[in-house]
Amino acid sequence: MEEFDFYRENIALLHRHFGAFRRDARYFFTPVPFEVKYELTLSKKGKNLQEIRLVKSPIPIGALFLCWESYPELFTVPCAGGTAHVVSFNGSPLSGADCWTAVCLETGETLSGSNSGLFRKRCEALNAATIQSGQALEAMKARKGLKEFNPASLEELVDHVKALGND
Repeated sequence: MEEFDFYRENIALLHRHFGAFRRDARYFFTPVPFEVKYELTLSKKGKNLQEIRLVKSPIPIGALFLCWESYPELFTVPCAGGTAHVVSFNGSPLSGADCWTAVCLETGETLSGSNSGLFRKRCEALNAATIQSGQALEAMKARKGLKEFNPASLEELVDHVKALGND
């Protein structure tokens, strides 16, 4: 929970500076601390039968920001400050019901809600962005002859953005 709080508290700062790091793979691929998954359980015994990952993990922060740009109808919600951006969500692929957390980039206010009915569409969009980003990363690694790639941690990304100043 501590890592998620750090992510939520710094998301507006990171978004303001996305243009400064969006083309730097080390920062674009910084993983965000949430997973989109669904667990099928056996109701009588309460045991997990299967865990289904609905979105490829880890989710790069850049892919989430691109979803904010490309799919505002899925990844933003109205708020008192104007618009809040969805920073995490989960739900059921069977019913489509979901719960989400969003942050207003103007005020820093955290909102949450449920049953928007957008769970499957959010999964599809974020998964497509994550896969497309991953393919671009693999192509870049092949071009540069890299065997391994280590993205920055969230803390490193925040430190990098703060060092840029302009805040």
